[in-house]
Order: sequence, then C-alpha cells, then structure tokens
Amino acid sequence: MTSARTTGEAPVLPGALPGLGHAARLLRDPLGLIGDGHQFGPVVRIMMGPRAAHLVTSPGLVRAILANGDGSFDKGGPVMNAIRGLLGNGLLTCTADDHARQRPMMQVAFQRTRLGMYAPIMAQCAAETAEGWRAGQTVALDADMLRTAIRVACRTLITVDPDGTSVAAMAEAIPVLVRGLFRRTVIPLSWVHRLPLPANLRYRQSEQALARAMDTIVRHCRGLAVPPDDLLSHIVSASDPATGQGMTDAEVEDQVRTVLTAGTETTASLLAWTFHLLGAHPDVEQRLWDELDGVLAGRMPTFGGLGQLPFTKRVLTEALRLYPPGWLLSRTATAPVRVGDYELERDAEVLFSPSFLHRDEHAFPEPDRFLPDRWLPQSITPEQREAFVAMGGGRRKCIGDVFGMTEATIVLAVIASRWRLRPPKNAVSVHPALRIVLNPSALPMVAEPRPASRPGPP
Repeated sequence: MTSARTTGEAPVLPGALPGLGHAARLLRDPLGLIGDGHQFGPVVRIMMGPRAAHLVTSPGLVRAILANGDGSFDKGGPVMNAIRGLLGNGLLTCTADDHARQRPMMQVAFQRTRLGMYAPIMAQCAAETAEGWRAGQTVALDADMLRTAIRVACRTLITVDPDGTSVAAMAEAIPVLVRGLFRRTVIPLSWVHRLPLPANLRYRQSEQALARAMDTIVRHCRGLAVPPDDLLSHIVSASDPATGQGMTDAEVEDQVRTVLTAGTETTASLLAWTFHLLGAHPDVEQRLWDELDGVLAGRMPTFGGLGQLPFTKRVLTEALRLYPPGWLLSRTATAPVRVGDYELERDAEVLFSPSFLHRDEHAFPEPDRFLPDRWLPQSITPEQREAFVAMGGGRRKCIGDVFGMTEATIVLAVIASRWRLRPPKNAVSVHPALRIVLNPSALPMVAEPRPASRPGPP
C-alpha cells in the first residue's frame, strides 16, 4: 500500500438507490452486500447515502491499512464517525495526534499488574449471575451477559456512586445508545435522526441521561481527598508524560464512555455467542468441562491461573473469529494513497468487515465450522494471523484486549463450571442482529445443572 499514480476509480457496486445509495441493503443484509462486493474485487465502492466508501475485502490490504506504517490512514469514516458522536474523542475514536497523547495516560489503568485486582471482581459478578438462575429456567442469555458485563465495568471503573443512581443510569442508557448507532452509520443524514420518531427520542433521552451521570461521577471523583483504587481514579489522576498535564473533565468523560461501551457490549456479545456455540457442540463443551474440572476443581478462577486454561481460551478465540463484535469498521485516508489497484484521494472513506475476513477460506479452511483447535499454537498459520483482526492492529490495537479476554475467560469458566445451557424446545433460530456490535438476535437458553464431572485427568 504505497502512493502511486492514479489507476482509475474502484467500481461502484450495483443496486445503489438515488439519495440513499446502498443504505437499505446495509440495514437489511449487510454481510450479503459485503459478499457481493467481494465478487467485484478486493476494493469496491458502496454508497452510504450520497457519499461513497471504499469496501476492502482482502486480508492483506486490511492488515496494511490497520498497520498504517506510513500514516496514510486515521480513525474516521462512517462507522467511526457515528461512534464518535456517542463516545466523543476518547481513545477508541480520537485521531492519531490525540491518540499519541491519550494512550500513555490510559495505559496506566490497563496495566497487566492491575488485572490481578480486577479478576476477583469479574469472578464475583459472574457468580452472581450464575446464582440467580434456577434449574430448568429459560434465561435470556444475551441480556444476562450484558448485565454481567455492565456490572463488571461499573465495579472496576467506578467504586463510589455519589448519588446512588448515576451508575444505574449509565447501565440503562448504554444498550439503547449502542442499538441506535447502526442506523446513524448507514443513514448519515442528520435530519433523519432529528425526526420526532420513538427510536430517535429514546436515543436522545439516553444521551442526556448518560451525560448527566458522567458529569456527576467525574466531578465527585475530582473532589475526593482519598480517591478509591479504581479505573476512574487512575484516569482522572493520569498525566501526559511530556507535559505533565492531566485530562479535562470532558476528556475524562469521553474515556469513561469509551470504557463502558467498548467494555460491555463487546464482551457480552462474545460470551453470548460462545454459549450459543457450546450448546450446539456438546463435544466441545465436554472438553471445556474437563479442563475446568481438572484445573479449577470447583474453585474460582484467578488471573494468575488463566494460563492453565488453554482450551478455554481457544474456545473464546474461535467464537471471536466466527462472531467478532466489531463486525464493520472504517478508516479515512489522510493523504492520496494506493490500495490494491486504486488510488484513493485524501479523506476517502474505507470500510472493512472483520466478520467477512474471519471466514476467508484461504485463511480458515472450513470457515463456518466451530473448531477451537485451529488455534493450537502449532496450527496457527501466517494467513490466520493476517486475517484475524478482531482486536484491530498496529498502534490502534484495542487497549482493553487483555482486560476483555480476561473477563470473558473468567465469566465463561464460572458459569460453565455450574451450568449446562441448551436452547429451549421449539426455539426460533438464532441469527446475528447486525448493529454496531454483532449480537445474537435473541438467545433464550434453558439452564440445566452441570452433569457430574468425569473421573480422571482432563
């Protein structure tokens, strides 16, 4: 991916409607549209309303864009712009210059040495979920995983709720906002989202509730003589190594929004899909139980002991491959740059889909099968590493990747050690609900007590 002479524009995918472009298809069948685009070549233009975006479907080209070694791409484009509207200028959405300043400050809160302190909180939150179920009960697993992830985020991020209602207000607002973001991505017409429609009104009310709660919590934290040992206090007290200056209240609030949103919907999605896959693959589930029984023997998992659960990690990684939470991402060109056979202009918008890349047959033979052992160290190929972009890449790789996988591993271990989850009889088929985060459409599951562990080593 280097600057080069113009070789013509990428083709426009057929089917664009005047004024709307491919928005209707993106709302109805985005993965189908991405697959159709791939048939035209590794780079094709699709219309997001009146604007064109370059859809890139080659793993190698996407990896080069993410690596961004020459600074030709930055955070931006239709997906990131919609997310920025909610999260502000936090670490996930900020431009490269701001990222260079923000990341060292945020890194303090996500140091590996701190995960040992967060792990018991994660395990306790998972235990509370597991203890709330009854044998034979049909649980809304997707909703329960989101509640668990929000509980983890709030208890690790904010340990002091000044008015007793702010944390609950945030927890209630986040799901509404995440659900509404996708419409703002594929229909980038601001007037549409100002119409007095019920969905728009709910979104606006949730935005206002989140803003009030953020302001209350951050101001309270600033005023504490002895701050608690939580994520928020570390963010508030962090300073720029180069200047010694800390973040403003507005900057702190943007980071809190980012942590709460990126650290809840994504982890909840991964866990929900993992239990869905385990329910359909009892052979994999039995191997998971054997490992958990052999290593934990009924004890709570700890951060230091997660290395003894390699199969558990492979199960989660394979679920992440099949159902990456961030299934559609975007970037903006900062200068004229060549991508594949085409020269993109400055400010050109680029789209790519981890969900599509993760089912590339060349990188992942039998791509639709749930095969955790494809992630055995000796089985991983360079093609797999290139195509697997669930955590991003380059300097903008997710700062919370270790935190998120630690949480997912602990929650999976705690719940799977106690319960077997199966779809109810006559359950409707589960399919991806394509919003900003790739959640299941609905995931009712029947909670059954775990069968007795088998004797012998796992």
